[in-house]
Amino acid sequence: MRNNNMTGLILYGDSVFFGYGASNKNMGCGRQLKTLLSVPVIIKARNNITTQDALTGLQNNALSGYNKYSDVIILFGNNDCRLIGIDTPKISLKEYKNNLIEIINLITSCGKKCYISNLQPINDAQVIRVDEEIRKNMKKIKSPYLWHRQYSDTCEEAARTCNIPLIDIRTPLENASKGIFFIDGMHPNDAGHEIIAQVLYRVLLKQNPGPS
Repeated sequence: MRNNNMTGLILYGDSVFFGYGASNKNMGCGRQLKTLLSVPVIIKARNNITTQDALTGLQNNALSGYNKYSDVIILFGNNDCRLIGIDTPKISLKEYKNNLIEIINLITSCGKKCYISNLQPINDAQVIRVDEEIRKNMKKIKSPYLWHRQYSDTCEEAARTCNIPLIDIRTPLENASKGIFFIDGMHPNDAGHEIIAQVLYRVLLKQNPGPS
């Protein structure tokens, strides 16, 4: 893809953008997207990062020294919602939304175009079976899927509040006809990462029209 508007893309996010769950690093959604785009793409993502961590590292990871990168896609929430105590997440929904809005505002105030991705679905049975910490901390919370979905819904609220493009990866993953989960039930496998890469690409193409 070539376009007249986007000069470079930063993927700023958690383990999904990092490529966790893929069979090798080249199958991660970020690296797959790189092959589709003709502009530079930098993957600024790491495992276990929350929106609070993202705020702390925003200047170094997405702003300072990245003037030629015009667009940023953010994807956070998988670690914010993680239970660290009985029915207690690392980052509450209210704080999570406030953090997302602050991240978006800081990015856009620097003249960059910001997009937010909602969260991938998760598989209740697999998550409960594999993750002992989640099992231990679930009392009032009966469904990891429904709990996690609240954070995904909050991404959509933040997009509306800040009037920025929402990238809906959740719906096509939910509608996929083949398995899209890694063994942990949380992260996408190769098929899931491919779907995410294609969704990101289509949104970027629509938002940045130009000769392909």
